[in-house]
Amino acid sequence: MGAAHATPRDPCAEETVHRPRSHDLTRLDVIQAVRAVAVHDEDTMATVVHLISSGQVRLCDEAITALMEVLASADAAA
Repeated sequence: MGAAHATPRDPCAEETVHRPRSHDLTRLDVIQAVRAVAVHDEDTMATVVHLISSGQVRLCDEAITALMEVLASADAAA
């Protein structure tokens, strides 16, 4: 008898998990929650960026535009 060949599963593959939208939290709520436990502002920004880029937190187009403007002005001031 021949052995069954299973397609190997990539353990690092990302899965899309559809989560319900939360209309109770704002971007400011997320930033303030992270800031409450972060040691430095850089930690806050890195964590917020990770949450957004990983899909754990989703922003509407208007919020993304506003965040990009804040980051651009922060870079210009540095």
